[in-house]
Amino acid sequence: SLDSAVRQQNLYKENLIPLTEHALELALSQYAAGAGGFEQIIQLQRQLLDLNMNYTTAVLEQNKALARLDLISGQSSFLSETDF
Repeated sequence: SLDSAVRQQNLYKENLIPLTEHALELALSQYAAGAGGFEQIIQLQRQLLDLNMNYTTAVLEQNKALARLDLISGQSSFLSETDF
């Protein structure tokens, strides 16, 4: 549903992605100081990639829900005839 897609989108954009980006920055700093492992950096980069893909999927689901609403209502949230 539209609400679910928006909630997921916000969860990724406002929480999960920034937290993982921060963890990656810390891991890079530790690695540069000789205290961290390269494996952790790779794992965090992969996790960040997965989160970004999931965020993109949530955006897609939101747009699909909006398109369904447009179809049902007969109105367009995206373009009107004057936009062509």
